[in-house]
Amino acid sequence: MTQILYTVANDQHGNLIKAKDAIKGIDFYCPICKTVLILRKSGKTGKGTKRPHFAHRTLSPNCTPESALHFSFKNLLTQKIERHISTKTPLHISWICEFCGIDHSGDLLKKVQAVKMEHNLIVCQPDLALFDNCNNDFCSYRGCCYS
Repeated sequence: MTQILYTVANDQHGNLIKAKDAIKGIDFYCPICKTVLILRKSGKTGKGTKRPHFAHRTLSPNCTPESALHFSFKNLLTQKIERHISTKTPLHISWICEFCGIDHSGDLLKKVQAVKMEHNLIVCQPDLALFDNCNNDFCSYRGCCYS
């Protein structure tokens, strides 16, 4: 099994940086525990060479590459959705309905005006929550914008 590596970090401004795009000599920080990360990027290619990644300067037992990867994906997806909302560009999705078995497709953001990461909805706290123009979340029906 391939080891999960820290492939992203935050720069000093809080921007998410991929290890393959990172430049040595710049300070990087863990997106989860905020401690200093070291860029491991050899420039060598070939069999047995590890891909570019970050490593904790001091081991942090409660911070795993998997949690950093999860956080980073949520962050990148939120940014992508925000770009689609601000430019009013559709975000096409398709799925096979488990009830009718038919392929469906549509614009995920048709009625969406905002996206929030880790928003507390009282009954749950999803990774991402989508909101309409009345600030209603799409997890519940309140009637205001749907009539």
